[in-house]
Amino acid sequence: MNGDVLVKATVWVMSLVLALVFVSVGVGKIAGADAHIAHYQSWGIPSWALLALGVLEVTGGVFLLIPRWALIGAFILSLELAASAMMHFSLDENHLVMRALVLLFMLLGISYLRVKRMPENGLN
Repeated sequence: MNGDVLVKATVWVMSLVLALVFVSVGVGKIAGADAHIAHYQSWGIPSWALLALGVLEVTGGVFLLIPRWALIGAFILSLELAASAMMHFSLDENHLVMRALVLLFMLLGISYLRVKRMPENGLN
């Protein structure tokens, strides 16, 4: 398999996986799933933030699948994940810190690969 094809396939597979994760979690937040509401209340986060973060996650997840907007989506989601990791760290919820950091590094990885390929193929 050609190295360029492998990189392109990796970017698309990782983008699809992350998009599915963020869109599904975001839809759950927008729909007001009981688990999300309970967590946000226990963390002392206002209920309006649940809707706002859900919209950001769905938007960012969809943007990951649109090559011209993928870096914007990754940026939005990276900011949210960094804030999430810091919040969970301050609450001593290490398993949630690790989840946020794994997703963040996956986003950074696909962003790097997209930027690296930009001059050749224009944001593919």
